[in-house]
Amino acid sequence: MNQEDMIINRPQLLRPHHKLTAFSLTVFFWAALLYLWQPLASLLAWSLNLGFFYHHMVILGGYEGFIELLKYYAVAVSTICTVFLVWAKVNEWRFRDSNRRSAPTQTDRARLCQSFGVSEMQLERWQQCRVLVCDVDASSGEVRVLRESSPGDFPELPSEKTGDNNKQ
Repeated sequence: MNQEDMIINRPQLLRPHHKLTAFSLTVFFWAALLYLWQPLASLLAWSLNLGFFYHHMVILGGYEGFIELLKYYAVAVSTICTVFLVWAKVNEWRFRDSNRRSAPTQTDRARLCQSFGVSEMQLERWQQCRVLVCDVDASSGEVRVLRESSPGDFPELPSEKTGDNNKQ
């Protein structure tokens, strides 16, 4: 596959709801990361003003709350690590002598043609397509092809408005 053909290099081909989802997840996880680093940032900010830091942490006993908080963090991290390690060991023990991974069974061309109600030539053409957009009727199981493209094409998606998709 060519690097230029990858979807990450052609964001204009993404649908708007996919762009919104990716952006929302990115913002959410950056906010979560900043929130998790907030105690260390507060400690660093306090340490830059040593007199204030010393007064609150040593004289007023703020370190006791910090130590207490560290105990909760240690318990939470230890619990999470223990749960995951026990889970991994149980699964290792359960599946130690069995390989559950297997190749999918091959479907012959005649059954595929019969299942989709198409000729061998049509099936061959579909298999050569780079993009094949189908609509499957839920009640009858009938397959209707909405768009097909040859291996060299890079068609626009059916829901996009017509226009130049190659603008950078």
